[in-house]
Amino acid sequence: MLGAAYAGHPPIRTFKVKIKNPDHPITKGVRDFVVTDEQHYMEYDKDPKYLLLETVNEDGLTYGKQGSTAPGGWAYDYGKGRVCYMSPGHLLSVLWNPEYVKLQHNAIRWLMRLKI
Repeated sequence: MLGAAYAGHPPIRTFKVKIKNPDHPITKGVRDFVVTDEQHYMEYDKDPKYLLLETVNEDGLTYGKQGSTAPGGWAYDYGKGRVCYMSPGHLLSVLWNPEYVKLQHNAIRWLMRLKI
């Protein structure tokens, strides 16, 4: 149901969260932003059209054989419900990032099928 399998994460470091689909209701009005957090790596197995976010270590730091870029968030309909996953947000400072706050609010509205 999640659409991916957890592959791990390196120690806390700085990386960019890039918006991959700016037209989706969850990412509408959200700009790329930088965080210091656990950059989680997932083996994403859904259609690429559902990807909303990508995390990128712009210093080129990698995690094992995973590279410096990882899928960072996606959303799709699932049966009569919806699924939304976003990997950033392990540290309080990330949760209070203004762009991430927008993502959280938009995601809740989208999941509940409220007008965004």
